Amino acid sequence: MPDGHRPPLSCFVLSPPKGSWLRQIIRPASELSKYYVYIIRCADNSLYVGYSCNVHERFRCHEAGTGARYTANRRPLELVYFEEVDDEAAAKRRESQLKRWSHAKKQALIDGDTQHLRDLAKSRD
Repeated sequence: MPDGHRPPLSCFVLSPPKGSWLRQIIRPASELSKYYVYIIRCADNSLYVGYSCNVHERFRCHEAGTGARYTANRRPLELVYFEEVDDEAAAKRRESQLKRWSHAKKQALIDGDTQHLRDLAKSRD
């Protein structure tokens, strides 16, 4: 990467051991319980699901091509949906759930079409 064009530091994930005092200083105390699950629409119309404690900064990383290999080659990108969850464990569970959903079901979530979302959920029974 050429000098002067580095991605923001927040694009690099630090993962100290759970319960470590170091984990407490990486993010401000006000953000310790705030996690978000997000959906990005890629240029090829595919949908990428992820989670982060700072969704807008994480999206900037994806836009810079440093967020994930999947999105790096599918730019331009659009942040189309995000929701706040209680903690990191809940974010991981929700991300996993959404990744298993069909494109149509994710699109219904993005559109806020709860009736279509229910219909799609029933059709899988």
